[in-house]
Amino acid sequence: MAYLDHFSEEDKMFLIQLPYRAGLWISASDTTGGDESDEAERQALANIVRGFTEDFLKSEFVEEVMRETVAHRAEWDGWGENVEAIPAEMREGIELAAQHIDYKQITAFKSSLMDVAMTVAMAYRELDNTTPYAEQLRIYSRYWLQRVRAYLTKTQPPIMDQFLNISHEEHQAIDALAAALCLKDQEGLEPVDQDAEQEDAA
Repeated sequence: MAYLDHFSEEDKMFLIQLPYRAGLWISASDTTGGDESDEAERQALANIVRGFTEDFLKSEFVEEVMRETVAHRAEWDGWGENVEAIPAEMREGIELAAQHIDYKQITAFKSSLMDVAMTVAMAYRELDNTTPYAEQLRIYSRYWLQRVRAYLTKTQPPIMDQFLNISHEEHQAIDALAAALCLKDQEGLEPVDQDAEQEDAA
């Protein structure tokens, strides 16, 4: 089923920006590092979003959205404007998706957006000053992507002697994102009973 076919082209483009924008919201909250780090952080964010399309997505709808996000990689630079609007966009996106997608898929979508944000937050912390900045971000983004994968698949996570800390600013950004997504609210349509549909069709 092509879930995004339920939406206009404009709405589809709005929805597929959300995973990247969720990570960008956290990245923009970390004001350390200056201009030199900005490009490295964007590259780490790109690596994280691509990583979420590999093998541990939470629903078919999430998989479709994430794959479209990556397929439009060439447009990501244009998706970096108006960062302050991101929390409101998250709420708007959930309300939009809930008009056509069942609540189980919407819950998975909310959770996946938070997973991207948390992975970005963790990937940007506790960097070793003896290593070039871009290389640090590449290493730590991969490490935390593996930790999130382990959590979702209930397998043993990789071990690091010192756990990375999330900054106060990033905590605030994560809280704002979670509030916008209304994680505890059930939103979306009732799931369709596929077996019943097939019986009716027969």
